[in-house]
Amino acid sequence: MSVLITFVTKEDPYFGRTDTKPGPILALLGQRSFKTIHILYTPATGTEARAMRRVIGEQYPASRVALHSTGIEDPWDYDAVREAMDQLLVRIVNPFEGKIYHGYVTAGTRQMQATWLSLAHRHQPWLRLLELRLPLHLAAEAPEVREVRVRGLDDGRATPLMARGSDDPDSYYGGDVLYSRRASTPPSVPETFEALFDLEAPAIPSVRLPVESRRPDAPDSTGGEISTESQPPVVDYIAVARDIGIMGETPCVREMLYTAYRFAIRRMPVLITGETGTGKDLLARYIHRLSTRREEEYLTMNCAAVTTSLAESELFGVRKGAYTGATTDREGKFGAAHGGTLFLDEIGDLPPEIQAKLLRALENGEIQRVGDAKPRVVDVRVVAATNRDLHAAVAGGQFRDDLLSRLSVGVVHVPPLRDRHGDIPVIAQHLLDLANRNEGVTKRFSPAAVELLTASSWKRWNVRELRTAIERAWAMAERDVIDAHHFKILEPRGDDGDGFPLPDLDAGFHWQTFLDELRARVFRKAVDMAGGSASAAARILGVSPQAVSQFLQKKNGE
Repeated sequence: MSVLITFVTKEDPYFGRTDTKPGPILALLGQRSFKTIHILYTPATGTEARAMRRVIGEQYPASRVALHSTGIEDPWDYDAVREAMDQLLVRIVNPFEGKIYHGYVTAGTRQMQATWLSLAHRHQPWLRLLELRLPLHLAAEAPEVREVRVRGLDDGRATPLMARGSDDPDSYYGGDVLYSRRASTPPSVPETFEALFDLEAPAIPSVRLPVESRRPDAPDSTGGEISTESQPPVVDYIAVARDIGIMGETPCVREMLYTAYRFAIRRMPVLITGETGTGKDLLARYIHRLSTRREEEYLTMNCAAVTTSLAESELFGVRKGAYTGATTDREGKFGAAHGGTLFLDEIGDLPPEIQAKLLRALENGEIQRVGDAKPRVVDVRVVAATNRDLHAAVAGGQFRDDLLSRLSVGVVHVPPLRDRHGDIPVIAQHLLDLANRNEGVTKRFSPAAVELLTASSWKRWNVRELRTAIERAWAMAERDVIDAHHFKILEPRGDDGDGFPLPDLDAGFHWQTFLDELRARVFRKAVDMAGGSASAAARILGVSPQAVSQFLQKKNGE
């Protein structure tokens, strides 16, 4: 599906006050069709954006139009344009959907065009640049659409991007972009032509999506590196996740990691949601590792483990003499994490009276130690996590609505293990490698063990419980192979919803008979898993070998 992203100008929808000469956007739509059109506007071009949407709706009803306010006060301020486009593209672009996004370099200031070029210089597979040569600039009667490819200079010379009207006689222009100045004459009607991009000019950073979003056959960038201190480096975020211990590449995990990556490179707070045992703490470390604060402090606090009386001093610190026992000044978590990241686990359990002070820290960067008369400013990035439904907590009066709103700027959900069965073998192997490393002895899974882990439903268990099961099985395995019978009984995946159907409690129900039948089923399953070994089945069940032997004797006697 083809998508257009373009700035709107004062020349849209039409040049001048007539309805006869199409402006840059309508001129392009006369040559190319797009399923979706994203129109970016500044405070000065809001009227033109709304008029553009109306005209496209009338002339091209098959195209869906979305308007996006950039908030750019000065369209000639390169840094402001770059930052605005970086934030907007996070919302607009999803590189995993297979769409081709077209950036329109003809519309907008040269600073806007330079930002498009910086994007294209990274060879993003999802982005293609289009340039339209309008009749306003050429003698031709019809506009001509070109696809622009960006390359670096190969002779080391610095050639800055230049505006229309340059005095350089060797340059030739399409819109405001400078094209090949080394050509003795401009190409007449090129199908695709190259834009010179100044690799040595200062402060033209790139707005990037991660390396993982490239197609396998997409070329890597050539020429010099374009970056600034504030712009995070291009990273393989899947590899970073593996390094931290987040394993798996099912679609829901890749989406989680990509979403967390996009939030990580910004300054916004992040709220991680998910069930107990899914690995929310690992995702918080992943966000810190990918942020510009990766070299700074990373501190954690479990809000559920701190009493109301201590929560304030733990978070914000205490001044000497503030209360009995405060014999020294003490930094709280916020003060100690200045410049870095603070992970607040189980944020839903934070006492209500502390929530207002946390909100102040998030909104203004201000904290006040217990006993201090004045607040002070800190620079801390907050990542919070919860396994609770905070919206329900707000409705019940246990959590502040304004705090939830502030935390919800960036929300990432960690899927439960039952939603990512395809990842279980790689997660299990990773956990086994950890156990082998910790114990100094190498063991491996049998195919039957992997099959058992994958076939289990994991309806109530998550990665934490999987780790516990593997560590127990490691200890139970007497040799170097961990087999299925070394695991506690795991509930096989089925279609019955609860795994084990309850009997009908009618007049014929007998409690002891039900328990005897249940016990027999469990014992039979354990013996089958143990390959007929009474001692191995006893270890699985946690009972004595005599109990299993008695069951087998009774079974054989029937």
